[in-house]
Amino acid sequence: MTYDFVISLKRPNYKGVNAVSVILVIFFLLSFSKYLIDTSPLGSRWWLIAIPIGIVAAMVYGFTYRNRPDFMVYFRTELALAAIGFLLMDEIPHHLLIGFAYVGMSRVERWVKKPHEIYFSKEHVLRRGLFSKTYQWIDIENVVLKDNFFTLDLRNNTLIQKELDQPTDAQTEIDFNAFCKAQLHFNTEKGEV
Repeated sequence: MTYDFVISLKRPNYKGVNAVSVILVIFFLLSFSKYLIDTSPLGSRWWLIAIPIGIVAAMVYGFTYRNRPDFMVYFRTELALAAIGFLLMDEIPHHLLIGFAYVGMSRVERWVKKPHEIYFSKEHVLRRGLFSKTYQWIDIENVVLKDNFFTLDLRNNTLIQKELDQPTDAQTEIDFNAFCKAQLHFNTEKGEV
């Protein structure tokens, strides 16, 4: 389906998600260090040292660019590498279970940090994010885009109001508000209120 307008909402800072990811990565690095001490020397498995080196390199890269406004820090690479490391360290008890849990966490981290976007068509409004939701125009009381703030007022007394991810120009605001007003006016004319 094609949408007439797509509104990208400002993302939260994800401090809690990032903290959990960093703790999981540190747990892997500590477990790997213990693994190295217990199985020293690695012998034919010397290449396993590439996993923590890759994790540290990815973390340094992420932390180097994290202050740029257009850069989102993801830890899915680090968590995926840690998952591979746990799956290969067979001397650790429950290494497969821990490895698959890390695989799951790398997928969840990506899913949680999906951009929050709202898609507008003449048929409905689709809110994408952690949990997607579709609204029919009949369910919407008002929609306004003003001064880089988005407001969606639903008839069930739910109000969604957030700052936009990127600033918009005045003409886009006018066009968007006119489009939404036409959809709301269309519903009331048909007697669907």
